[in-house]
Amino acid sequence: MRKRVLALLLACSVVFSYSATCFAENEETTTPTEIGHLTTATQQEALEDESKVNVDEDIQEEVQALIPAVMEEIRIGNADELLAFSENCRMDTWSVNKKVILTADISLLGRQFNGIPTFGGIFDGQGHTISGLNMSDGISHLGLFVEIQKTGAVKDLTASGSIIPSGTQINVGGIAGDNYGIIRNCSFKGVLGANDYVGGITGFNHVSGTIENCTAQGYLKGVHFVGGIAGENEGNISRCTNESFVNTTNTDTQITIDAMTSVSKVINLIKNLNNTTEDANSDITATDIGGIAGISIGIITRCINKGDVGYEHVGYNIGGIAGRQSGYILNCTNNGKILGRKDVGGIVGQAEPYITVDLSSDIAYQLTEAISKLHDLVNVTLQDTKGQSDVISARLASIQQFTASAIDDVKFLAEGTVDFANGVASSTTEAFSRVEYVIDESAKKNGVIDQLTNAAESANDSAESLR
Repeated sequence: MRKRVLALLLACSVVFSYSATCFAENEETTTPTEIGHLTTATQQEALEDESKVNVDEDIQEEVQALIPAVMEEIRIGNADELLAFSENCRMDTWSVNKKVILTADISLLGRQFNGIPTFGGIFDGQGHTISGLNMSDGISHLGLFVEIQKTGAVKDLTASGSIIPSGTQINVGGIAGDNYGIIRNCSFKGVLGANDYVGGITGFNHVSGTIENCTAQGYLKGVHFVGGIAGENEGNISRCTNESFVNTTNTDTQITIDAMTSVSKVINLIKNLNNTTEDANSDITATDIGGIAGISIGIITRCINKGDVGYEHVGYNIGGIAGRQSGYILNCTNNGKILGRKDVGGIVGQAEPYITVDLSSDIAYQLTEAISKLHDLVNVTLQDTKGQSDVISARLASIQQFTASAIDDVKFLAEGTVDFANGVASSTTEAFSRVEYVIDESAKKNGVIDQLTNAAESANDSAESLR
């Protein structure tokens, strides 16, 4: 068995109480696009899993026929045009190979808008702002863009407003709920609130996603996987800055939220986050909260967190850059106050190792065969000894249960299962403990085999006497 620990924080140091810096030994290291050859083990695993499933494989030609061969240009300059564009984007192929150019600032004040459903082209904001976002319906996967596809790119755009869906919703971000593509030079100003996967730029940055030169300002609230830039990061985040407060009651009176239709809702939200005992208890399970990413298996480079993160004495895995990570963090700085209950860090709350259990297939096969034979023998022997000795039967019954489990465990190991550290380590330990129990119980002095031998001799003597 071989274990490889691949989590990496490069040369990190804590500066004073609330400031921490993470820097690489080689200061020439820059953005993920410039180190595209570098991937984490967890990213590679996610890529392999993603490539196994292609639900459109049998209709590729039909899908391709819906995409224009030549890049089409669309210009948007007012709210009506933006809403019409959003309606067209309900079909995932409609926006592919289209370039959208925003020609003016747009306010959605008083307009019903639940995000651009899916986008696969190029959206050039040209430095303009889409303001007045007010999304409160009970909908998961929510943002200015619900989903940015692998072929999609959004750049030079600012979004502002309130995205607080009702209920326990997931995957909520200021720019995108889910990002599979590229988000560059974008910012969000406002308030975000949901249950899981909440990020100032995106709720979930998937393994193919890249976020560069983006900024978040305002307030973010969630229970699990909450980050100033991304709730969860499987891809690459570089040169981003978080200035928002993440899961904290410390509010900045200078923060302004532009063109909000529900200012009272935002004020009430902030008021309700006072650090009272009742509020703290309600959020006692908050986990994986970070200034840049709540949880990251990808690459985070040259990012800065300036916002405070976490409640005092509440929450697990709270970090200035990432709450929990098993990827790479390079050249990052935290200047915010980081508070929590357990596993709290200036850069990372919990740096989780990535473990691969590599068991030779030959050895695994031999072990499987041996334990299977032992299992069969135990079953036969158990049937033969029932009624002869309660002690022996009980011991054999116990071994029978463990051999059955051990067969499954060895198959599990032989398949080279790869998972995060805690899961696979505990499973592996449990599996080997079962195998060891079977071996020990079978082979130890005065163990089951010795007792069976004695029992067989006694049975033979009894048979001779009876004869």
